[in-house]
Amino acid sequence: MKIKKCLVLLTTIAMLATPLSAFAQEPAAIGEVTEETVETETVIEEEAPDEELPPSEGETEEDSSVEEDAPVEEDAPVEEDSFVEEESPVDGDVNEEDSAVDEDVNEEDSAVDEDVNEEDSAVDEDVNEEDSAVDEDVNEEEPAADGSVTDIESSELDGSEIKGMVEEELPDLELPEEKFIVEEETAESMGDLSYISLEGALLLELTGDGEKFLGFGSDQTVACTSSEVAQLTPPSISWTNMRIGAYSYGLTNNAIAYQVLLVKNGKAVVATTIGASVADGRGDFRTHITESGTYQVAVAAITSGESFEDPDLLYRLSSKFVFNRPSSSLSTPSGLAWKGKNATWAGVGNVDGYEVTLYTDGEWLIKRTLTGKYADALTTDFSKYLDDPDLADVEAWTFSVRALSGDLTKTLNSEDSSPSEAYVAPDPSKTREFVKRMYKTALNREAEAAGLDDWTEKLMSGEKDGAAFAQGVIMSQEFTNRKLNDSAYLDVLYRSFFDRAADKGGKDDWTGKLSNGISREYVLAGFVNSTEFANLCKQFGIQPGHLTLGNNRDQNEGLTMFVNRLYEKVFGRKGEPAGLEDWTGRILRKEMTPEVVAKQFFFSEEFANKNLNNTEFVKVLYRAFMGREFDEAGLKDWVSKLEKGTSKEKVLEGFSRSTEFSNIMKQYGL
Repeated sequence: MKIKKCLVLLTTIAMLATPLSAFAQEPAAIGEVTEETVETETVIEEEAPDEELPPSEGETEEDSSVEEDAPVEEDAPVEEDSFVEEESPVDGDVNEEDSAVDEDVNEEDSAVDEDVNEEDSAVDEDVNEEDSAVDEDVNEEEPAADGSVTDIESSELDGSEIKGMVEEELPDLELPEEKFIVEEETAESMGDLSYISLEGALLLELTGDGEKFLGFGSDQTVACTSSEVAQLTPPSISWTNMRIGAYSYGLTNNAIAYQVLLVKNGKAVVATTIGASVADGRGDFRTHITESGTYQVAVAAITSGESFEDPDLLYRLSSKFVFNRPSSSLSTPSGLAWKGKNATWAGVGNVDGYEVTLYTDGEWLIKRTLTGKYADALTTDFSKYLDDPDLADVEAWTFSVRALSGDLTKTLNSEDSSPSEAYVAPDPSKTREFVKRMYKTALNREAEAAGLDDWTEKLMSGEKDGAAFAQGVIMSQEFTNRKLNDSAYLDVLYRSFFDRAADKGGKDDWTGKLSNGISREYVLAGFVNSTEFANLCKQFGIQPGHLTLGNNRDQNEGLTMFVNRLYEKVFGRKGEPAGLEDWTGRILRKEMTPEVVAKQFFFSEEFANKNLNNTEFVKVLYRAFMGREFDEAGLKDWVSKLEKGTSKEKVLEGFSRSTEFSNIMKQYGL
C-alpha cells in the first residue's frame, strides 16, 4: 500500500521542543485519549510465537500499583486493524476495573502505571533480543553443515509472480535520501510511545487506537494508517558475516516479495528481488563485493509490484561495511564439461563454494551458488532449465564457474572461468552410429551387441562423453593387443577422431614427440581435446568432453622430452615410463632442479656400471651438457684435470653450469 502524506495544522517547532512524554499526556489534539487509556506497544523485529511471555526477572507483586486481589487479564484481544501483530501480555496483576475503556478508545488499551510500563519495556527488550533476525547469535551463526544450493535468475518477473530470486545489475543508481530509513535510527521504544524515523521525522502512534500514526519533521506532518506502517519497510536489516557479505533482514506482513540492494559508496549497484514464498530473511552479496569501498545493504517490502523507481517504496538501510580489497585471489576452476545435463568442473583448493552461471546463447540465465557437500560434488544438474519447453528455442547452453572465498577480507573470489562447450542434446540413433564407427576405425571390427548397447546408454545418459569413450576404446586391452607402431597408431587417431587421413606435417610432429618420451595417452589427449573432434561429436549429437591427464610425464611436454634426452645422452637408451614419471615428478614438485637431476644420472648405478675411463666420461659430458661432440683441446684439458686429482663431481659441475647447458634447458622451456 502507498504511504499517504498530508499536512496538519500543527507547529512543528513547538512539537519538537516538547518532550516525547508530553505527547502521551496531551493527546486531545488527535483523539480523546487519557493517560489511563494508553498502553505500551511492543516493537518486535520478528513475529512473536503464540505463547505467553514470562515475567521480567526480579518482578514482584509489590512493584505493581494495582490492587493485590485483582484478577489478571492475561491476553487482551487484538483488533483486526491493530498495528501490532501480537500483543505481549502485561506482567503483574491488572484490575478489571482499570482495564475498562471508553467507547471512543481502542479496546486493547488498558490502564497501567509507570512501574508496569517499565516492566513491559523489560519484556519488550527480552522479546526483541529473542526474536530479532540480526542479534548477536545470528552474527555467529554458521551455515548448515551439509551446505546449500541457491539459484538467482537474471530477468525480473511481474511482482505478483515472483517465486524465486531475481538479480539485476544497476548502473550505479543514485539513492534519494527520502527513500531510505537508516537502521541505526529506527525501531525505538520509549515508554508509552513506539516510533520509527522517516525522512528526518518521528512517526509516533499518539491516538492509541492502532489506526493513525503522526510524524513530526522539519516542516510537515506525515500521517498513515497502522497497516501502511506495517508495510512501510521490513523491521530490520544488518550485516551478519562481513567475510562473505552475508546479511539478515526482518520479514513483514502482506509482502509478495522483498527487494535487497547492495549499496556501494552511496550508490545501488545490484538489486536482488526475492519472492515471499522463498524469503527466509537471509542472503549474501559475496559474488559482488570485489572492489574496495564502503558497502551497505538495503531492503524493501514489495506489496503490489512496486520497483525501485516507485517514489513511495521505502528501504531500510544497514550500517556501513568498509571493504579493503586483498591482493590475493583463488585459482580459477578449469576442466568444464557437460556430463549429460550436469555441469562439471575440476575443483580448486581453499574454496568455500562455487558460483555456476548458466548461459543461454551467451546471456546469463541462472547464477547458482553451491556450498558444503554440493560444492564438493563438483557437479550440478541443470535439467530443470534444459528441459523447460519455454526455453526450447535456445541454440547454445553453456556455463562458467567461479570459486568462492570463505573470507573476502583475506582472499578474493576467483575470476569467472571461460565458458564451457555448448551442451549437445543426445540423439539415440546418431549415438549408436557414433559407437559403431569408433569400433570399426579403432578396433577394426563391428561392435558386439552388448558393447554397443552399453556405450550408447552411457553416452545418452551423460555418464560418459566423447572424450571418455575415446579413452576407453584406445586405452583398452583389446586395442593395446593390436601392438601398433607409432606410425600406425597415429593413422588410427586421425581416422577415428578427425575422420580423415593424416597430413604429413601433423604426423611428423606427433611422431617426433612420441620418439622423444611423450606418451601415447598425451598424444591421444591432443586429438580428443581438439576442435576437429568436437565438431565430429556434434555431428552425432555427442557431448565432446575433455580428457584430463594425471601422470607427471603428461603435464609438461618440454620437461618430459628434456628428461628423455638425459636417458639417451647419458644411458644411451630411451626413458622407460616409470623413470620418466619419477624424474619429471621430482622437478614438478620442485624437489630437484633440472641441473640436479642431470647430475643424478651421472651418479646413478646404471651409469657407474658402464665403467668408463676419464676420456669416455668427458665425452659423455659434452653430449649431455653441451649438446655436441667434444673438441680436442677441451677434451684434453678436462681429462688432464681428472688425472691430476680433480674430482668427477667438480668436473661435472663445470659442465652443468655452462652457458651451453643453460641454452639447452631454455629450448625445453626450463
